[in-house]
Amino acid sequence: MKSLPMQQSGAARFLRGLSSSRSPLSPVLTRSRAVPATLPSSCCCPSHNARAVRLYSAPQRPPSPPLGLCPFPRHKECWSCHTALSAADVFCRSCSKIQPVALGTSYFELLSAHTSLSCQPGDCDGASAEDSIFYPKFALDLQQLRRNFLTLQQSVHPDGFTKKSPEERKYSEVQSSLINKAYQTLREPLSRAKYMLGLYNVKVEEGEAPVNQELLMEVMEVREAIEEAEREEDLEEVRQETKAKMNETIASLDEAFGAGDLTLAKALTIELQYRVTMEKALKEWDQP
Repeated sequence: MKSLPMQQSGAARFLRGLSSSRSPLSPVLTRSRAVPATLPSSCCCPSHNARAVRLYSAPQRPPSPPLGLCPFPRHKECWSCHTALSAADVFCRSCSKIQPVALGTSYFELLSAHTSLSCQPGDCDGASAEDSIFYPKFALDLQQLRRNFLTLQQSVHPDGFTKKSPEERKYSEVQSSLINKAYQTLREPLSRAKYMLGLYNVKVEEGEAPVNQELLMEVMEVREAIEEAEREEDLEEVRQETKAKMNETIASLDEAFGAGDLTLAKALTIELQYRVTMEKALKEWDQP
């Protein structure tokens, strides 16, 4: 079999370098760290995780992930007419003026890709009846997400605010930029998983090795298949297998987030990083 030349795609070179001791993903240099499967201490409500679990288990509550977030304030005031608004409101319900981005507003809230439950007495320390517990969702309807994005982006685009006040022009630019970044992040499972973990102060480093060492063997096999391939058809079966395993990892991620298991969610996100890289390398293959 003829090997591919060294100037092959960057993704393929990346796979080829995984066995090197200098590779940023080498298990010799980097080991994954376990993370607690509870909300971090930086959550505004230290006792909130246990309370959120009770809410999740209660039969009268709709099903939602047991890990809720409640960064305060969950509401804001219109800068123009002083009407009380929710933190994620882009426009005032009273005067219709565009609003600044509230501190702590997540991409999920901005694009309506979450579940919110009203705070009940004792749910969150210092919460009022106007506050709510925010539950991000990993599994998203991507078509609905895009519709939400397009509708919102059209309503805040700076071109529509050229004759407005300086405040409104500034807020439209900020909102437009944030909405675009939110969509680009949530549309892809890997960036969505990293962002969702980040909401709980769990960070996934680019160089972290997978907990499942068998995955490294898969990387080696994909690398060898790429180097030995002479025709596009030679990689078709490998591509299908890689895609199927990546979909399995994404499904497992949804289950991990749904169960509130952040340790498993982080491990699966690291695994997904590898699978995305393998898929990219297979797509970028060029006939030698």
